[in-house]
Amino acid sequence: TGSKPTCNIGPSCCEAAPDSVSGSFPVTLTDKQNLAYDPGHSSSCELCKMNNGLMDQFVTGCSCSSPFSFAIAENISAAAYYSWARSYAIADNFFQSAVGASSENYMYFATGKFLFWDNNAVPQNSNLNGARCYNSHFKSYYSTTIADLLNYCGVHWTYYAEGYNKNPNRKQCSPYYYDAGDDPFTFFPSLINSSQLHSPNFRDYTNLYSDITAGTLPSVSYVRGLGIHSEHPRLSSLTAGEIISQNVINAIMASNTYRGNTVIFLARDESGGYYDHVSPPPISKIDNKPYGPRIPFVAIGYQIKQNYVSHIQTEPSSLIKFIEWNWLNGPPGQLGTRDTVVNNIGDMFDDKKTGVKIPSY
Repeated sequence: TGSKPTCNIGPSCCEAAPDSVSGSFPVTLTDKQNLAYDPGHSSSCELCKMNNGLMDQFVTGCSCSSPFSFAIAENISAAAYYSWARSYAIADNFFQSAVGASSENYMYFATGKFLFWDNNAVPQNSNLNGARCYNSHFKSYYSTTIADLLNYCGVHWTYYAEGYNKNPNRKQCSPYYYDAGDDPFTFFPSLINSSQLHSPNFRDYTNLYSDITAGTLPSVSYVRGLGIHSEHPRLSSLTAGEIISQNVINAIMASNTYRGNTVIFLARDESGGYYDHVSPPPISKIDNKPYGPRIPFVAIGYQIKQNYVSHIQTEPSSLIKFIEWNWLNGPPGQLGTRDTVVNNIGDMFDDKKTGVKIPSY
């Protein structure tokens, strides 16, 4: 729930959680509890809970407030996170890009700017793989994404989604089947159109492992599990999401080809509506949208610092900035969105192992 800004190594850098909030004691966030309750986290709800940065209406004060919003994950259901933090690096100043629900925040991984509130848009039309459960609110966007820039520069990328090859029908819906709304790049016809099922850039999660084995993993990969494996409150246990992540980590670490040169970032799209006492940054001057609460961010790999806590303020658009720096042979900010102002993630890398200093700003 906080940090000691002059400390970077080990759990002693982490501030203890408050004993109580607004008279309520913390709920233990077990797998069972995560499946039982979904705290309100729409844009209007989060704005009310954050209360202009006072962060004092999560438990009471809003129509969506609840004592269940103050929760701490115990070391059984969150065992993998404790292990990853000890072995690699975490960021304690990584913020949700905008107040609101998942799909809204996915856009900041793709294009670094606001496109719509909450989950109020569905990609393209009902012919698109993963969009057949919807019958309204279809949207196509024509902004340039980081994937467009990768394509332009000839850098291979792929979005691996669990259940993609099942091509679900209109009765096979999230969280048990692939949902195109969980893939930000499907909103952009420049990357895929609704008549395409198979594409080199949109593939099934199982192909990730065959690509690792074959040595054909793209330079940039995105991996997304089904809703039931997402750790999202009421849809998934924490353990189910950790298993997906650990399987990917294990496959990379077992590969002689990728073990030494691949970094895995575990990033959430939003906070789930849970309490945090740290005020978000000011409204972004790029899209005039308020930041949401902090969210977990973990960096894993041989080139990452060990047992490290980074205090640099970052957000999902920081990953765009890193991709621009590492692969696009030009200055960051090429999208002209938040990639022009956010910090980079270089603080989490070990310069001695990378052989180059990756920018932190």
